[in-house]
Amino acid sequence: MPISEDVQHQYAASDPLKTRIETHRLYSERNVDLDGAVYKLMRLAGEEAILDVGCGPGLFPRYLRAQGHAGRLVGYDQSAMMLAEGRGHALVGDYAAGWVRGDATTMPFKRGFDWVIARHMLYHVSDIPTALREFARVLAPGGCVLATTNSRLDCEHIVRLTKDVLAAFGVDNHDRQSVLDPFATEDAAAILGTTFPHVEETMLHNAFIFQQPEPVAAYVASGFAGNVPDAEGQQMYAWLVAEADCRLQVMGGVWRDSKDVGIYICSLLLHQIPPQPHAARPPDLGSQACARKLWRLVVATQQVELVPPALAQGCGPVADFATFGQVQPPLVIAVEAQGQPPLGSQQRRDGWHKLAGATSQLALR
Repeated sequence: MPISEDVQHQYAASDPLKTRIETHRLYSERNVDLDGAVYKLMRLAGEEAILDVGCGPGLFPRYLRAQGHAGRLVGYDQSAMMLAEGRGHALVGDYAAGWVRGDATTMPFKRGFDWVIARHMLYHVSDIPTALREFARVLAPGGCVLATTNSRLDCEHIVRLTKDVLAAFGVDNHDRQSVLDPFATEDAAAILGTTFPHVEETMLHNAFIFQQPEPVAAYVASGFAGNVPDAEGQQMYAWLVAEADCRLQVMGGVWRDSKDVGIYICSLLLHQIPPQPHAARPPDLGSQACARKLWRLVVATQQVELVPPALAQGCGPVADFATFGQVQPPLVIAVEAQGQPPLGSQQRRDGWHKLAGATSQLALR
């Protein structure tokens, strides 16, 4: 099952999520607008097609519309209740917005999204590699994926309080720290890099500041909402308030918990392509200079092939090839320098024809 049962219960309704969002808004040390930070990094022109995976009640699509974004927006989530709320808050007559239920590992979309958004949701997915391949599959040529997550070292005091309340009431020890284990800032870039050759990381540093126990208790209780009976949940909340108050006193009246957010922009295109001098015509395919430095053509879902640098050194279309990076079929991701021992002359010619064919397809687009 792609999403665990306790996560499904937790996100069956939006109230627990709203509690966490409000806690971040009201009790953060720095006024960091995550929506605004993400929006700034995306550098949108206004017409891009955007798929928000794990959209919840559709807060980010609504934010984008408020910023004047006119392109297609699709909210995708496993919770019918969340999607109903998102649909209910959508602008009347906004036919460019859609709301679809499903899981991240088997998405019902075709290629065509300029952005796939996966904010604070990948750690809930049991098969992250499959989800990332799905994200890549639905991207339009030149499209990007944006993912966010937290550090496993975040909120040390809150994590400890969560463990203690679950232990006190004999509830399964499914704490926030274990939720983050599959996908946290400590290894997010490496995980994303298994599918996307280019990953850019931006870190936002912040902290919770509490001076009263109630918001601490509410934040912790939101993490197991829907997983315990109401009566027991009320008892746990009362225990949390009393315990948080005791710990606040030990801390001198100020509860501070660091929290870092990593924002990752991922692309199938390797942007860092070494510049190559242009010549009047391609060098001799049989030359030693050409033999010493081959070029690797990385093709999605296919084996890596080695080709000579003739096009890169002497043909104008290489600039377009490096800029757009994707050709279909096959889906060409990137070209990069690769030192290799010499191949036979015929192999080099075969490689040249494949690369020339790919770039000629690009020139016709």
